[in-house]
Amino acid sequence: MDFCVNVERMKLKDLKPAMYNPRTISEDAFSGLGKSLERFGILANIVWNRRTGNIVGGHQRYKQLRERGIDETDVIVVDLDDTEEVTLNIALNSPEIQGDFTQGAIAALRMTEARIGQAFQEIKLDGLLSILEKKSKKKEKKPKKDGDVYQEADPIDLQVELTEPIINCPNCGSKWEMNSKKVILDTSSVTEENKDAEDKDSIDN
Repeated sequence: MDFCVNVERMKLKDLKPAMYNPRTISEDAFSGLGKSLERFGILANIVWNRRTGNIVGGHQRYKQLRERGIDETDVIVVDLDDTEEVTLNIALNSPEIQGDFTQGAIAALRMTEARIGQAFQEIKLDGLLSILEKKSKKKEKKPKKDGDVYQEADPIDLQVELTEPIINCPNCGSKWEMNSKKVILDTSSVTEENKDAEDKDSIDN
């Protein structure tokens, strides 16, 4: 099996959304996707079938690009018959062949929320955090099984627990830990000294 992919630069006008595409997206989620693209760019290429001209995966990314007036993008090109195309379209989004978030994702999301501020809500990570927290509470109420041992030993969780969310002061540049309030970098006095020096220079001049 050849796992290499064929990536080509194509005009968006030459890509045709599949009429049968069985997925939809809410306005809120679509807005979050747009904010994510603005922040990170397109990190998963649109998949396009040369044989039919249809987009196989990435319909919402395609729509976001069109709305932004972008003319072309890199796409992964496949050559499939109708049946294989529909199968791939569904497989690309099937939760049955995707992983699940572990307990460590909650701690990672909380840390991210403290560090990126408003963007956390804009790219809808707050909704994901809420869902994972609810699932975690339900899991805590259930008796543990032997199969839950793997979830307990979550390396992401261990790493994030040791990392304190950092708050940065936009005015003086000082830094402190959000939970313990421990000051990591105090530049407030330096800022005041610089301000006093600037005021003195303005008076002298």
